[in-house]
Amino acid sequence: MKLATVAHGGRTTAAVLDGDRWRALPADDLSALLATTATGRVPDLAGAELPGATCVLPLPSPRKVVCCGLNYADHITEMGRELPAHPTLFAKFADT
Repeated sequence: MKLATVAHGGRTTAAVLDGDRWRALPADDLSALLATTATGRVPDLAGAELPGATCVLPLPSPRKVVCCGLNYADHITEMGRELPAHPTLFAKFADT
């Protein structure tokens, strides 16, 4: 299941990709949808098709962002460092 915030008709809406078409979901953006809806219910909420919709910032109001560092082996070796046993995870807070 692919979810996004899309622009369509001068506004944004949460959407789910159905084949090669975006279908509207009942929220102004993906952040609002995920704050109020269990992801298992999302496919059942798909509404009208959104022809010509374009993807915009997927989560305009993220509450948490978890980043993964040291995850590109080529770049790590370019820097002359040893490959780690596992990637490094770190947080970025929404107000930073």
